[in-house]
Amino acid sequence: MGQSQSKMEGESSEVHEFPEEIIEEILKRLPVKPLVRFRCVSKTWLSIISSPVFIKLHLDTSLKNNTTHSHTRLICVSADPQNHFRIFPLRHLMDEEETEAEIEPITSVSYNAGYPDVPMRIVGSCRGMVCVALNEEKFYLWNPSIRRQIPLPPLNIRPEFDFYMKDGFGYEEFTDDYKVVAILFCNSRAGPFKVKIFSLRANAWKRIEDFKYGNPLDNSGLCLNGKLHWLVDEDSYPGIVSLDLLTEEYARVGPPYNASDNSCAIVEYDEPCLTLGLFNGCLCMLSDDHRTNMDLWVMKDYGVVDSWDRVFRVSHLGNPGFYPHVLRVIALDEDRILFLYGCVVVVYSLKNCSYWYPPTDSVAAVQHADVFVESLVSPCAYEANRM
Repeated sequence: MGQSQSKMEGESSEVHEFPEEIIEEILKRLPVKPLVRFRCVSKTWLSIISSPVFIKLHLDTSLKNNTTHSHTRLICVSADPQNHFRIFPLRHLMDEEETEAEIEPITSVSYNAGYPDVPMRIVGSCRGMVCVALNEEKFYLWNPSIRRQIPLPPLNIRPEFDFYMKDGFGYEEFTDDYKVVAILFCNSRAGPFKVKIFSLRANAWKRIEDFKYGNPLDNSGLCLNGKLHWLVDEDSYPGIVSLDLLTEEYARVGPPYNASDNSCAIVEYDEPCLTLGLFNGCLCMLSDDHRTNMDLWVMKDYGVVDSWDRVFRVSHLGNPGFYPHVLRVIALDEDRILFLYGCVVVVYSLKNCSYWYPPTDSVAAVQHADVFVESLVSPCAYEANRM
């Protein structure tokens, strides 16, 4: 026993002899799960891994070196059982030959315990954090990788007739702040609509300029370049509106146009289904004609209307039951893309013009889904900094 203890102490001292810079350089490349365990190795390792500087460094490294999607997870909210989260390593969903995915179920979520019958919805994900909504007023910030979550303060709104929420979740780099936006949409009247924005750093909602750019079509806005984007209907004409999370200013981002007559290029049929997404870090729009094809348009140079390009046409996959939701249109590699169509996850091969359903059999029907990058970022850390 004495010899074993001496040996362990010797090994521990050897670990401490490494310069912290080298330890940090090694640790920043590791997945979240072992890092959580390694906090128990020593006080030095605990100090390094818990440091806000290292947490940001680890996340930036994961985002930069994520070409194989080893740090990316697909998170689904299932319809049966209701409000049940399932998390899949994205790389296990890439191959048609895969018969069973490595499933990491989130079986108990504390903030749902008091609301078992209230439908849950994923508002969005950004830089390792996921925003979840339980109804029109309750929001939560959650990091599934480290099982940390906090409830947001109540919106303190007075519901109107036919009222419901259009929202969005994003990250503002200049102030290092996560923000949630709530548009108080009322279907029975035209805008402008009241808007509130939540700052995690301030832990408070505040009223900002009303939304007066038509009716938002997306339930949740899409975050890109520090801005949230919504697909809107302005007088039966599709458009995209952004909200800068730093300046809190709105702007129009034009959809694809036909150069010949300046008409919208994506409206080839009556009432096409349009959804907004991300493709390789670029804003994109999927147009489904409900008949034969789905076209994916990508804005290759952000803010430049002329840079919209139709990158591919996907054969119609059948009736989705509901409008298809673009799952950020993830380019898995040069050939395969992944998106959510109706209530199923689909992988499409551009080379073979074929598609298959990856093994997510544990989810009978997907109500909401998104992807997130694993991180050590904790919403509780912001709460601690305010004390």
